[in-house]
Amino acid sequence: LANESTPYAQYGIGLIADRDFVPSNSMGGLGAAYRSQDGFNFNNPASLTANTLTSFEAGVSGTFGNRKTSGGSEAIGNAGLQYLNMSFPVIKKRWGMAVGLLPFSSKNSINIDSINYDGNKGIILNENNGQLYNFYWSNGFTYKEYSLGLNIGYLFGNLSNNTLAYALQDGILDYYGYGSWYNNTLLVKSLTFNLGAQYHKVFKYGEEKKKQLQLTVGLAGAPGYNLGSRSTLDESVLAVDSKYLGSKSEAQSYKDYLSDIFNLYSESFDTLAINNDISTKIHIPGYIQAGFTLADSMRWLVGVDLKYQPWSNYTGYGIQRINTLQNSWRVGLGGEFLPSLKPGSKFFTRLKYRAGFHYSQTNLQLGSKSINEFGINVGFGIPIITKLYDEMNTRMYVYAFNLSFEAGSRGTLNNNLIKENYGKIKLGINLNSSWFQKRKYY
Repeated sequence: LANESTPYAQYGIGLIADRDFVPSNSMGGLGAAYRSQDGFNFNNPASLTANTLTSFEAGVSGTFGNRKTSGGSEAIGNAGLQYLNMSFPVIKKRWGMAVGLLPFSSKNSINIDSINYDGNKGIILNENNGQLYNFYWSNGFTYKEYSLGLNIGYLFGNLSNNTLAYALQDGILDYYGYGSWYNNTLLVKSLTFNLGAQYHKVFKYGEEKKKQLQLTVGLAGAPGYNLGSRSTLDESVLAVDSKYLGSKSEAQSYKDYLSDIFNLYSESFDTLAINNDISTKIHIPGYIQAGFTLADSMRWLVGVDLKYQPWSNYTGYGIQRINTLQNSWRVGLGGEFLPSLKPGSKFFTRLKYRAGFHYSQTNLQLGSKSINEFGINVGFGIPIITKLYDEMNTRMYVYAFNLSFEAGSRGTLNNNLIKENYGKIKLGINLNSSWFQKRKYY
């Protein structure tokens, strides 16, 4: 799955992944109150009750841009699979179900510092890598205008930190010295869950009450929890003969590079300390998310979404004394518009146009400076079927392809920090079908 690399991923359990599928991402991330009849909204499983079709969804994403410091800039970029999901109505308009896979967090970063000690010069290289994933089973139930939902997930994966320190002689590696390699790897195996509720009400207006508006108010969240007892930490400190340290390939991580050297020349390493299967207590804070949407059938939709998570309550892996985690919040605003519902209308009038923006205070506080993020989103959906009907009994299009474009920034150049300007492209593929329908004619 997509695994973004950024210096801001080295703290705690890494960079927290967004959980928006492409349609809601195009609208700034309308997670709490977004409902769709042909797709899934993981942020609020209560939205499953809007599904009228069985759908298989997959999302891919690509990121490009630049990373700036006070001393210069460099290009950044990556691409990969973003999510997989299959959802279907078990009992139409009463019970919906979904299973899928999402990234939870990633911890990919690398930084290099030079040091001086007693007139000697050296290098300290710090690399973080790894990713956590959430394999989930979701259910949504509805009664009249109220819907409730539950996601039960299995959180798994590993995160690691590798620090390599070695001396320099005349500006290059001192081949007659010794370096040190510190490694820790966190293996995560834990259950997790989140809940959601939505109130959705249709209001009729206009001549003879033929026009309809649907208001949806959503609330989602989860209590704080500790990762399961099966999550463990391995740590080791080794001295390494510097003459065995050479160049590594661009695609190879330092963890793999040093592991390969260890496997080939184990006699060049001296184990200073090693501890395996250490029981570790990691507390993930709960969160709350709220919002509303207002829709005129399939023609247009607007909404607002708010999220708050007290990351200052986080304890465990990856915390540094100077740089701590802080409470995070996020606000998103967006909407979509469909120019025409008429059969036979021109192609571009059948596209669903989307736009939105989001602003957030992330969970990072470096020194006394908060790391904030801002993004502007645009996107559209491409329909392939026009013969089905939504929950308000109006002709609908099924959008098999959804595109999202985002331009944003993260961080700041103040206090010698890093600013990242990025663009993201996301493609969602949604294959729909009608399952579990009782035939009337044979």
